[in-house]
Amino acid sequence: DYIADVTHYVHEGDIIDREGRQRATSIYLVDRTIPMLPERLSNFLCSLRPDEEKLAHSVIVEIDDQGHVYNRRIRHTVIRSDRRYAYEEVQKILEDPTTAEERDKKLVEPLLKLNELAKALREARFKSGAIDFDRPEVRFVTDEKGHPISTYLKRATDATRLIEEFMLLANRIVAESVGKRTFVYRIHDVPDLEK
Repeated sequence: DYIADVTHYVHEGDIIDREGRQRATSIYLVDRTIPMLPERLSNFLCSLRPDEEKLAHSVIVEIDDQGHVYNRRIRHTVIRSDRRYAYEEVQKILEDPTTAEERDKKLVEPLLKLNELAKALREARFKSGAIDFDRPEVRFVTDEKGHPISTYLKRATDATRLIEEFMLLANRIVAESVGKRTFVYRIHDVPDLEK
């Protein structure tokens, strides 16, 4: 899993950092997104666009067929992605690999393998007590002015679950790594016997 190295461009305390802290998150509206960081950063410099070298933080894992992680590394990397997919494109390939375009033929087997691994990771998570938050999302259809005119339910697909599982895995690995080096230690006052 990879995430753009935003810290290469945004430094603690600079104006972009201060504005990002004020905004706290990107806001996803029905017809547009208000990004936490300037568009030049979020959509260009830090976007992991195909055929461009990008600075990234990478979680590199080795996983067996049952979804057991037996090797993990977190590294600063330079990556060059081959392809940017929409969820619908990946879902179509997962459902019928013969529909892959010629340029995607070399990626069919890796996508199918990733889907198998994602399913194994998901099963292992649920066996360990994870809660299933998989619920349909309400989406809006807008008119030409961006006003909502109707709604529909969007359900999770194998393609969206694939991304979800690997994001969860990467987040867990990073949290475990940070947790080994950092912890909160709190000392409570002695209880007041009169209260």
